Amino acid sequence: MDISREYNKLRKLILRSANLTEFNFDPYATFPKLRVVDISENNIERVDFTGVRSMPAINQILLSSNKIKTIDGCEDLKAASSLRYVAFQYNELEQIDLNCLPKNLAKLHLHFNNIKNLSACQPLKDLTSLTILSVARNKLEVFDFDCIPFSMTNLMLYGNNISEVQNCQSLKSLPNLGRLSLAENNLESFDFSCLPTTLHELALFDNKISRIESCSSLQALTVLGKLSLSKNQLDSFDLSCLPKDIINLSLADNRISDISSCDALRNLPRLQNLYLNSNDFIAFNFSCLPRSLTDFDLANNTISQLFSSSSLSRLPALTRLSLAHNAISSVDFRLLPQSIRYLYLHDNLLSDLDLDLLSRVTWIEISVYDNPIACSCMLLVQYVKVVQSPNVQFQCSNESACVTCIDFLQSYSWTDDTDALRSYDDDSAGCFASYLKEASVSRSNVTKGCIVEKVHAFLPSMIVCNEYQQNGFPFREDFKDAESLDVRGDFSSFVEIDSQYAQLRHIKLRSYALTAIDMNIFNEFSMLKIVDLSSSGIESIIMPLTNLASLHEINLNDNNLSTTSYVGNQSFNNFTNLKRLYLRDNRLEALEMKHLPHQLIELDVRKNLISDLVLDGIERMTTLKFVDLSYNKLESFPLNRVTGSVETLWLNGNKISNLNMDSCSDFQSLKLDIRDNPLNCSCDFSAHLITALDTCNVSLECNIDSTCFNCRMGLGENHISLQTIQQLKDHRTTTIQCEQDGGDGSNAVRITTSTLVFILGVLSSLVFKL
Repeated sequence: MDISREYNKLRKLILRSANLTEFNFDPYATFPKLRVVDISENNIERVDFTGVRSMPAINQILLSSNKIKTIDGCEDLKAASSLRYVAFQYNELEQIDLNCLPKNLAKLHLHFNNIKNLSACQPLKDLTSLTILSVARNKLEVFDFDCIPFSMTNLMLYGNNISEVQNCQSLKSLPNLGRLSLAENNLESFDFSCLPTTLHELALFDNKISRIESCSSLQALTVLGKLSLSKNQLDSFDLSCLPKDIINLSLADNRISDISSCDALRNLPRLQNLYLNSNDFIAFNFSCLPRSLTDFDLANNTISQLFSSSSLSRLPALTRLSLAHNAISSVDFRLLPQSIRYLYLHDNLLSDLDLDLLSRVTWIEISVYDNPIACSCMLLVQYVKVVQSPNVQFQCSNESACVTCIDFLQSYSWTDDTDALRSYDDDSAGCFASYLKEASVSRSNVTKGCIVEKVHAFLPSMIVCNEYQQNGFPFREDFKDAESLDVRGDFSSFVEIDSQYAQLRHIKLRSYALTAIDMNIFNEFSMLKIVDLSSSGIESIIMPLTNLASLHEINLNDNNLSTTSYVGNQSFNNFTNLKRLYLRDNRLEALEMKHLPHQLIELDVRKNLISDLVLDGIERMTTLKFVDLSYNKLESFPLNRVTGSVETLWLNGNKISNLNMDSCSDFQSLKLDIRDNPLNCSCDFSAHLITALDTCNVSLECNIDSTCFNCRMGLGENHISLQTIQQLKDHRTTTIQCEQDGGDGSNAVRITTSTLVFILGVLSSLVFKL
């Protein structure tokens, strides 16, 4: 059958994930303009290149993520003069005949195979156009640098078992080599005199190097910008060996206890990133650091003394400083440069902090948890004052004896949550009032059961009512500037809050008798940010008729809301600036995303009865970051419909058997929880999972005892381990079930091609079998 006449203008043939088990190029030999053949992500064990020599335009052949062990048609492959790129990564090759490679090849990917040696490598050196070679993640034990052609620019050999390199001096004669990676091998020493002066990036991390030879030769590498020697066995390193234009230096995870040449480090004018974490330093002199430094990591040492700390203020570009996991007992925030943005001090011996000194910084994220901090009232007041400012972000620990982050202060900014302070002060047993004795603490009655508290100028006025029984709230001129109203009681309805309380930003109403709420009662408050109606027994809501644009948060947790509870306007769309919506612990059976505001950041509908989820409209929610749908009754979930802005998605505790993970590449970083679901552990699902973990920035929370996943233990007969992506791939290729599924087509297969390419794939398969 000759199909070339019909498709003689075809330039790309893409048959990815088409469940192919073998492939022959011969049926396509008469396609005159075919440039790219992509048959990756199949189950191909044998590929036959016969006919490739007759494809005049062929430029790229992509064969990654298959099971290829055998290559036929070697002579035809060698004769493919137009071929520039061949991708064999993620296969099962144990050897490759270098004589088969075409002479004009420019890029060759062989990483993630089982290749043990590249013997008889002269044919490789004859590939005078080859610029990129990756043999990473194989089983090489020896490598001969005399095999490398002069054209080479990038050489990737990381993740092998290389303990010996032969003809090291041959590297020096390579006039174009820019990147060399020998990381994650078994090298015990390395000779820097072998390196060409063109090198700009050298990776030697995760070896067993304890000895550096010809260290001074590094100075000749005038364009070397990045050097990584982390995770080795170095006791020392002579910084005077470094080229002056080095930008990124990593000596982390060694045994270094001292910087031998402080002046040499200071005189590196372009050094930006310096990593000395996980070594044996007990002290450090900050006067050694160059003014160009932006990122400095000293974490995981045993440092108790910081010398010349005042030198920090003279580092105008420093943005990140990590001193975590040391033995530091004090730190002076006045010494921080104005440029600092990230400061990590957790897990030290800090007992006293003066947080007032942080008020001078432009913006900073700081961690001080896991320190024996003395919890004085002064510290608590300083902490609250600092938290008010959007310029300081704290990382804290739920187990902290001093600063809690379980409640509001962990998640909400001061401008959006005045109630945070009240919660915090309650936990601290009135610390603010007792500490600020010089302030005139006013507690005045508004009406029966209600008081107004004004503790200090930097705190808002709060009206607090307990055991309240009226159905409205009266006005008093004296307290017109109150910003928070907290009413608790057994009222059955709440029909009016006097609109003269124009400064209200937070309203909290709680009553187990409050079965209905009319949201129109909030229309008059243009400053209102948060409405908390949780734990009130609400069964129905009358939605507002006008736009409540000021509201940032609505809390309706722990009520009796169902899908039919909304009266009037059936959506939350009139809350155009709503950022957080909490509806957990209700009786919702359905949820339509089109009824939610587009600016939402957090959505919590945990512990409902939702079985019907309609995602239409979610594509417009481009700021959505957190979604909790856990413990509902969902049976499937189309992950490919979720907007790429989402960072956390909880789906645990549902009835999900199918999770569509196609097209997940839009996620910047997604943390996904799919525990406690009856997932269908098919090979099609595992293939999608591999793609998600490998290419889509997705991380998983899963069960140790799941019938589908095993997060911690080794590979078992019925489990897919998520320890590494490669283990998952290996497991899939060796599991009998997966082989059967792949053979009998019992699972649906996604073919990421056009209809035209699909037809070609079917026809080619028929031609091959005939």
